[in-house]
Amino acid sequence: MKSVKTLGLALTLMVLSSCVTLQYQPTVQTVSVDQGWTDGVKQKYRHLSQGTALIPYKWFMALEQPTFSLTETPKFHRSDYLVQFGFIPSRQDPTYNPDGLPIGFTKDHKYINFDTGNRETVVGLTCAACHTGQINFKQNDEVRAVVIDGAPSNIDLGLFKKQLGMALYLTDNLPFRFSRFAKDVDDPEGEEALKAKLHDLVETGIAILEKRKPLEKHKVATGFGRLDALASGGNRVFGNINIKNRVVSSAPINFPQLWDIWKFNWVQWNASIRQPMGRNIAEALGVKAGLKISSLSEKDQNLKIQSTVRIKNIHWLESTLQGLSSPKWDPAIMGKLDPQKVEQGENLYKKHCKSCHEPKVIPRTDQPCFNEYKSRFPNKPFEEYKLTVKPIDDIGTDPNQATNFNNRTVILPDNIKKFIGLEGVEKVTAAQALQALTEKVIVQKYDELGLSSDERQIFNNCRTNRFRSKVEGELKYRARPLNGIWATGPFLHNGSVPNLYQLLSPMSERADRFYTGNRLFDSKHVGYSTKWISGAFEYFVSGNGNKNTGHLFTNQLDAKGRIDPEFTPAQRFAIIEYLKTL
Repeated sequence: MKSVKTLGLALTLMVLSSCVTLQYQPTVQTVSVDQGWTDGVKQKYRHLSQGTALIPYKWFMALEQPTFSLTETPKFHRSDYLVQFGFIPSRQDPTYNPDGLPIGFTKDHKYINFDTGNRETVVGLTCAACHTGQINFKQNDEVRAVVIDGAPSNIDLGLFKKQLGMALYLTDNLPFRFSRFAKDVDDPEGEEALKAKLHDLVETGIAILEKRKPLEKHKVATGFGRLDALASGGNRVFGNINIKNRVVSSAPINFPQLWDIWKFNWVQWNASIRQPMGRNIAEALGVKAGLKISSLSEKDQNLKIQSTVRIKNIHWLESTLQGLSSPKWDPAIMGKLDPQKVEQGENLYKKHCKSCHEPKVIPRTDQPCFNEYKSRFPNKPFEEYKLTVKPIDDIGTDPNQATNFNNRTVILPDNIKKFIGLEGVEKVTAAQALQALTEKVIVQKYDELGLSSDERQIFNNCRTNRFRSKVEGELKYRARPLNGIWATGPFLHNGSVPNLYQLLSPMSERADRFYTGNRLFDSKHVGYSTKWISGAFEYFVSGNGNKNTGHLFTNQLDAKGRIDPEFTPAQRFAIIEYLKTL
């Protein structure tokens, strides 16, 4: 009876999962814009491991898609399937991408399984998964794709993980699927051992989902191009220590662009993290890099920490980003610019936008980072951008990302507090805990590599590892520089405004719902097309987390988030034309 019920459930799940299809219009050509990177650097960036792991690599390559079929279905790893989740196809490369997986996937031969102590080959996600964009331009009924490194991606990570879990569940529960899976994996320990490992993974996943249920009903759905990184990362890092440390994911944000980000004095939308290395380790831990504290017993005073984070790779990624330029508008593909509109828009930009969006540039001379940078980029200035940060009540945009991080605390046993340097702190904030934990990982990894004092400074970009909840005593959001802004839609930190034209419009002209997932570019209004395509995500602009309020140009003097008076439609288009040149 149990097997019949299992089969019935599995078939039902296959039918449901087979309905998920994001259908893009076929492209006739894919090109990359010149951003200062060679093809080799691009390929390495797109597939270099940061120490994360999804499942064993052989499993990933053997899994079938969770679609309805009583016979063999196509493999899960195929690019024409993964593109449905927003991933971008990538070329095969013997060093970094031997099986031609999409951008953002890595084959890592050096992952350490802390449960067994063995080195395993796993599939993981790289920084490029969330920070490589593709924009499709239509010309004469033909579509050309432009891939932009460092731009926000359009992936739906939650949907991808759901379908991956579905594929594993079906493989575990349907004997004919498992038989094909086992043949392809060819586990040296035998089919029975493989079955046990797969079943354990599936059961663990089900148990985690059960624990999440009380929070899921309050979760704000993400869709394409968004993730509540701070909440989900904190849940993964601290949830295993105490289940009460888990919080609801209710502040999904756009993936930020990466060009020039190494110069920013504070990163994250809420200006909460100072050091690139600390930020990147927190990000890696949040997307399934391994982390193990040797004992969670409060009596154990001899704790040790282990992490699979690949420090040298992360440093390569961060230093390589120093050579990444923002993308330039290509009139041949993207459309010619109107010089008169550009001139008019520049004047309007200087009057209404420049004071917030052009940072104060501070030359840097700190050693040894100055010498190291100049050895690689002798003709470029070594500098820091001091960004403008605006109180959330003044800018009027959705408050969740700032307030959630500010209010979050974590429960840690006394021995772990002592271990990470927070002994005696009664109320530990998430910012304090992440700072202390990432610093512990950093020091350990630097010790393992035997880095000198100067090398440690260079890896740290000569900055202290600091996380903070508030900015100068207030909750604020940062204003980013606008070079390359045209390639980073949708807009506002939570992606609630689909294009620049609406961002420059009063509230009454902003869409209250639109579709995300479409890669087709709207060159006139500057943003992705919001038209429905099969599999698109319907974004409802309602409730905290999804609000499209603030950053307003309106004649309503008491409007929250008002910046300046309302623009005419012609003025909006002129500003947009100028922004295309940045």
